Amino acid sequence: RGDPAASLLDILDPEQNNIFVDNYIEEPFDLSNVFFILTANDVSTIPPALYDRLEIINLNSYTLFDKLVIFKKYLIPKIYSEHLIKNNYLKFSDEMITYLIEKYTHEAGIRELERLLKTIVRKYITNNLTTGTNSNVIINKKNLINYLGNPKYGIEEQKKTLTPGLVNGLAYTTFGGLVMSLECCFYEGHGKLITTGMLGQSMNESITVAISYLRSHSVE
Repeated sequence: RGDPAASLLDILDPEQNNIFVDNYIEEPFDLSNVFFILTANDVSTIPPALYDRLEIINLNSYTLFDKLVIFKKYLIPKIYSEHLIKNNYLKFSDEMITYLIEKYTHEAGIRELERLLKTIVRKYITNNLTTGTNSNVIINKKNLINYLGNPKYGIEEQKKTLTPGLVNGLAYTTFGGLVMSLECCFYEGHGKLITTGMLGQSMNESITVAISYLRSHSVE
């Protein structure tokens, strides 16, 4: 069916994994002594039957500091070498690297970060060829917009002073954790609780606990 999970289930079944037949080649393969290594960004999308046959090894996503170091020590030398430019031609400060990571990427790894650096380098080279110059460039917020467009992601500042109806919530995604502001309002109705947005089960439970406490202490 073109479904990798279904094929893996067939292969990993101990009763028949030594007589696996590929539908394209139509030849039997003995896979009884084959060790499969798989990667997944989100284990929640793995079918339960397949998940039960796997040994899961969780790897933490890169922190902002990790990405900063990788960008400076590995991505810049690698990509600059591929495009035959020197380090002093295109300069990034730590502040601008951090800005690039926070405002233009939203990932656990560095694939998108690497693609963005390649885009910046190529546009820099193209601009030099077009204008006939070979000027050095220090990346700042203004010329970063020229290379990559407006920032894609905004980092909400955590509010230190909370007002009624507003609370900081913690969210976990496949890209890492974040702080998000939750707002509420009340109006005449039938006492129903309505939530909006892509809220997970834990967040919905927290909201239910909060409203249950308020109702049980309504006199106070």
